[in-house]
Amino acid sequence: MSDLKKVNIFPGRFQPFHNGHLKACEDAFKENDLPVYIMYIHNEKFDSRKPFDDELTKKELERLVDKYEFIEGINWLRRPMPMTICRICIENGYEPVLWLAGEDRLDGYKKLMKGKSIKDELGIDEPEFYITKRYGSATEVREAIKNGDEDKFKEMMPKEAHDLYSEFKKQLSLIKESKIVNYIENKNMKSLTSILTENKGAISYSEFEALCNKIYHQGIQVLRATAPRYSYLDKEQAIEYALKEMAKLYLEDKKITIENK
Repeated sequence: MSDLKKVNIFPGRFQPFHNGHLKACEDAFKENDLPVYIMYIHNEKFDSRKPFDDELTKKELERLVDKYEFIEGINWLRRPMPMTICRICIENGYEPVLWLAGEDRLDGYKKLMKGKSIKDELGIDEPEFYITKRYGSATEVREAIKNGDEDKFKEMMPKEAHDLYSEFKKQLSLIKESKIVNYIENKNMKSLTSILTENKGAISYSEFEALCNKIYHQGIQVLRATAPRYSYLDKEQAIEYALKEMAKLYLEDKKITIENK
């Protein structure tokens, strides 16, 4: 498709988009002289790691488009599926050449690449992965916001976003933190058994419910592991099932105590 403009692409949730992301875009531009098309992924989780909504992310990113020659534009994604990403690029007149990804995201993206051929389906070459260097982290930015350190926030964020500090702070303040949810995040646990048995003791019902939500949203295979026939329940059914199943399994074994609601 010779009429398509070649670009590099950078999908991500960007919670928030910080100077490290900006530098990664510049690095890719220097690699092949192609600007970066930033594709921000819809945030539906709203937890301590992903507290900012799509509108705030869009508001920040839109400010960068006309300020940096290495940023071509932005678009929105519901899911980071390679075929969908490439199709959106084509619909907007672009052909993706490099796919920017952190080393910690690479394996996941490669798995998503398996299946139908982008070349066969869309008539363009599959984009090549470009591993970005690590320049700071969104976690550090969120910590600065949480601690009320506006100066630190500004050090780590593009200057175009400095006046958005109060908006980022407001959205982060709406997240209700849970001891057990933070435990899962910090440990990066993938097993229901290990989450609960390593966190022995009493937890409140609200924390227990938050745990179920976290398990569902993170895609931990609790339903498939315990009852495959329930694998495709909707969200509310899945959480209700997880609550009952977890209570039955772990209260009976006395590995964990759930306080009354």
